[in-house]
Amino acid sequence: MNLPAQIKTEKELEPVLEQSPVNPTEAVYYAIRGHPNVTVLLPGTIGREFNKTFGHYHKHDETEQYQVLLGTGLFLMQKREILNPETDVRAVYFQAGDQVEIPAGFGHTMINTGLEPVVTQDTAPEEAAEKINDYEPVAAKHGFYYYVVSEAGETKLVKNSRYD
Repeated sequence: MNLPAQIKTEKELEPVLEQSPVNPTEAVYYAIRGHPNVTVLLPGTIGREFNKTFGHYHKHDETEQYQVLLGTGLFLMQKREILNPETDVRAVYFQAGDQVEIPAGFGHTMINTGLEPVVTQDTAPEEAAEKINDYEPVAAKHGFYYYVVSEAGETKLVKNSRYD
């Protein structure tokens, strides 16, 4: 079986990072396309920001399911148009064994806040990255509504000023 794997580096995540990459060629995550899709998100930070996936919205209006196989972290989920951050932006914390549902109409990014890799499998179609996922709105705002950072040993959500 030949599964297409993508390696995402700090440089490739630059459009959605709080600050410029520290080690541009450093791998941040691996996306293995198949059914199910598997993502391996490495632990660590880029500056003070925890490693994360690029993030995207969907061009369809369906839910997506993630099974967390290993690790701890959180999903940031948000609507395309944020009128009220209290209802339109969600942080859902997870650990190994959890199932996380991405609601229809919400974009999402996954953040590793732990010390081991986060490994997930999801229900998105194999061709989702090319045909269904919409990355441009996330890049246009330089990421999601919040950056998830390590500050004085604590995990904090810091508002992305491009949403003002």
